[in-house]
Amino acid sequence: MVNNYWIIALTFLSVVQLFFSEKIEKGNDDRLLSDNPGVKKRGEDFNWFKTIEFVVNSQKEMCEMKTARLEEKLRQQERKLEKHESKIDDIKSVLKNLEVVISSKKIARITKNQDRLQLKYKTLIDKLASQEKRLDLYDKNQIKIKLNQDKILSDISSLEKRLSVPVKRPIVAFSAVAHSSSNVDPGATIKFLEVRSNEGNAFNRLTSVFTAPFSGSYVFMCSILTKSGSALEVFLKVNDTYKMLVYPDARKANWNHAMNAVILNLKKGDRVWMEKNENYGQRPFYVHRGFSSFSGFFIG
Repeated sequence: MVNNYWIIALTFLSVVQLFFSEKIEKGNDDRLLSDNPGVKKRGEDFNWFKTIEFVVNSQKEMCEMKTARLEEKLRQQERKLEKHESKIDDIKSVLKNLEVVISSKKIARITKNQDRLQLKYKTLIDKLASQEKRLDLYDKNQIKIKLNQDKILSDISSLEKRLSVPVKRPIVAFSAVAHSSSNVDPGATIKFLEVRSNEGNAFNRLTSVFTAPFSGSYVFMCSILTKSGSALEVFLKVNDTYKMLVYPDARKANWNHAMNAVILNLKKGDRVWMEKNENYGQRPFYVHRGFSSFSGFFIG
């Protein structure tokens, strides 16, 4: 649009220039032209022809210049277009490579996810199988527990029936006294030969040893009477282990009587007796008949 304005302006200036040039030439040749009208007419036609020719030539030059500029711009645009097309091709190549990379990554990711899902599925299957085994084992255990419960209930019922019948507790009891007065040797078993009672026959008269017929709790008592000037330590022993002490001391009296009692938990076959404890005391180690005794009984 700006170029068109410039063409119009130049054309107008050319016309103005020719017009004033015509006026000057006309003023100088008035005399010549006034004398010859034919010459005057041809001069006027010639001047207008030159003006038109000049204008046409100017327009032609302007058009050629404009065409040249447009062609140059077109060539520039073509070069730019070629560059852009080259860039577009590069971009397309890059995009294609990216598509390939992205596709491969997607495929790898999908494959990895598939592997992970397959592993999870296998794990779930294994867990389910394990749970089924545990359920089977639980069912079997429940059956066993039910059978055991039935057996326990049956045993309880049987036990209740047995408990409803009075149970006769076994009687084990003995009592014996020294048969005659005597001096006891150190470490010897004191003899209680006169047996007053022996329920269960657990006391041996000859050895004066009691043997537990079954396990349980037992009570044992012993009393020893000694005369003036005598003192002696007497132990109750269970399988050679001291459990109770009786110590009559008549060194400052005419007579002295000592007694003691103990409750023991015995096992079946345990042996119990009274024994003089070595040389402890004062000789003679005298045990009086009738007033010295050894007793025991089972309590449960």
